[in-house]
Amino acid sequence: MFSNANLSSLSGEIALNQRTLTVDKKIGEGGFAFVYLVATSSLPNGGGGMNFDSNGQNGPTERFCLKASSIQNEEAKKISETEVNILRKCVDHPNIVTLIDFQLRPSGRGRMDHLILMEYMSGGHMFGVIEAMSKKKQSWDPNQLVRSFGQICLGVM
Repeated sequence: MFSNANLSSLSGEIALNQRTLTVDKKIGEGGFAFVYLVATSSLPNGGGGMNFDSNGQNGPTERFCLKASSIQNEEAKKISETEVNILRKCVDHPNIVTLIDFQLRPSGRGRMDHLILMEYMSGGHMFGVIEAMSKKKQSWDPNQLVRSFGQICLGVM
């Protein structure tokens, strides 16, 4: 189980409140957090388990996205709490991922680890789309650009 691990290289099983998560792979990282593709090995309601197959596909339950960040001071703690509060208010918003669960816990290094479990959206992220288009020397189709920009605006309104 996950305990005082380096957040940049999570693997195996992680306990998050009443859930046991199985880490498949890291799917993103930023200045303050790492994001992993995970699946539930056990559900809070006693539901059945599951594992990833060789293609990263899962069994009868959904895949999720786990954001893991290290909280080093009170300001960072307030920011992480604000993020969770915003996600709680955005339930059923069509342009924002759904919060599933979260936990703030001691990391043993005088810090806290903040774990946020969210729905997994398989389409990737905007930066990945921009990078792929750049490598192919492609530019945005005006209609696609307007649609994407509109979805971003709806997510922050």
